[in-house]
Amino acid sequence: MAGKIPVHPEQTRCVRELAGILDERANIIASLIAVLIDHESARSVRTETTRIDEPVAHVLPLMLQAVNSSTRTVVALSTDVTFCVRDCYSISRSILELALNACFILARGPQLAERAIRHAEQKSYRDTQRESKVGKSIINVSVNPKIVPSSVPGLEAALDEFSSKSGAEKGNWVDESVDERLAQVGQRFGDDVLTELHLARFMIYRHASDILHGTFFSALYFFGKTTGSRTLDESAKNIGDQHINLLIACGFALEAVVKSFDLTYGFQWGAKRSRELTKALSELTCLSGTGDSGSPSHVQPEPAETPVFYSFGAGNASCKDYLAVKGKGNVDLRVSEWLSGFVTSYNLYAAKQVLLVDEAAAAFIEKYCRDSPSKTVVQAAEAFVRELGGVHGKSFGAVRTDETDRKHHGEDS
Repeated sequence: MAGKIPVHPEQTRCVRELAGILDERANIIASLIAVLIDHESARSVRTETTRIDEPVAHVLPLMLQAVNSSTRTVVALSTDVTFCVRDCYSISRSILELALNACFILARGPQLAERAIRHAEQKSYRDTQRESKVGKSIINVSVNPKIVPSSVPGLEAALDEFSSKSGAEKGNWVDESVDERLAQVGQRFGDDVLTELHLARFMIYRHASDILHGTFFSALYFFGKTTGSRTLDESAKNIGDQHINLLIACGFALEAVVKSFDLTYGFQWGAKRSRELTKALSELTCLSGTGDSGSPSHVQPEPAETPVFYSFGAGNASCKDYLAVKGKGNVDLRVSEWLSGFVTSYNLYAAKQVLLVDEAAAAFIEKYCRDSPSKTVVQAAEAFVRELGGVHGKSFGAVRTDETDRKHHGEDS
């Protein structure tokens, strides 16, 4: 792996096109920052007169500046497909966390923005008096003269608010978990925003966490060794697919922020521009030709108006390949997670909702694949949704995956 990555020209072109779209999304975020700080440039992009709550206007500009800065860094690392993709994981996770917290503040309103301010104030104070002990190693940092909490209005209450019963500092600024925040954002802003943030989390969070923690698994995963890549060329293609995934996921996160702000205070220009960029992304021809790491499978349009849909991740595996690895490692979990996403996405756009029961789904997929080993997991999933009463005989659309795209079991990344 010491040599240069074998470049796949199609992947490089796709990465650059996606980076261009992501850069344009960052421009929308920059315009939103101008709106929040009441900059004169905002007058040309926001005509709505709804007043923005002061605590929200105080907190969001710097958070969104951080989103914007990190997004520009991902864009800068996307001129080519290189080992720098690994660094994009940690940056993308920061973008996701910031975007989710911004949406959460918009969902809960000024009271939560005020909590963010109190959290920042007490944490800033704690930074003035720090001590760390590890074995015989002791590190102390202090500011002189020392700040007396009672001399700062509200600081003592903020310290109590963000301390556990034992007196230790709480680890997070809110009590809700990532998924609980996602759920509340979805309740406030609807399924579109929820799905975008959920997809971004699903595509970024797990593997970014392992990369940040420096596990051996993260090193194997990055080179595609956990999904069957054997040659340098296969690893390079896997890395390119990861790059494509991260660019798409970051775009989802930024779009969710713009939609949430528009639904809260009004930002029609930004929402419209964001929809245009989503349409441009959906029309990229390169997204019909990437592989197994969660990127779209290779799709050829069917003749005579048959619709085409793009399949991502584990669903691209052939039934034969899936059955060969079923029960090994975390294959069953990954397929189950992929199927949950498939049904969730169906429910987002379908008039008739279907409910997913994991045990029944697993049994159905296994039986379907044993009966039709030449089919794919995504075709089994389509049949499962039909079995639950979905689509009413109407085809989802045509999906064709080249055998070269199926040769690994296609687990989600």
